[in-house]
Amino acid sequence: RLSPHRLIKVLELFNASQSKALPFAEHSKYIYVMHKNQRKYLSIFEGDKTLPVVDYMVVLNHGTTVDGEEKNIISAVFLSNMDGNVQNVPVRLKLKSQLRTGYAERYQAIASQYSSRIGVDYVSMMLP
Repeated sequence: RLSPHRLIKVLELFNASQSKALPFAEHSKYIYVMHKNQRKYLSIFEGDKTLPVVDYMVVLNHGTTVDGEEKNIISAVFLSNMDGNVQNVPVRLKLKSQLRTGYAERYQAIASQYSSRIGVDYVSMMLP
């Protein structure tokens, strides 16, 4: 329906300290990357919160490169609430690397659990 664009679900990543991330490496809550020859530790949870920050964005012209840019730059839009109106917020993203399949599947499961809870958390079931 949106072709050639693609709607995707994304998790916001937060900076984490080495002392917090390394002891819990087997919990799949942290991503370890090298950026400009420095180790970076990123968490899918903000601080001590147990729910991720999930958002949606539309990748524009999925599968094509942005003219005049490197091949790993993509254009996308987030939908945002601006004074009660839905607005497109354009962004340019640089793809750094791809997660291993196992990690990607775990993060998708965490995001899906969060998304499925929304109806439970926010719908009041008033009984007569």
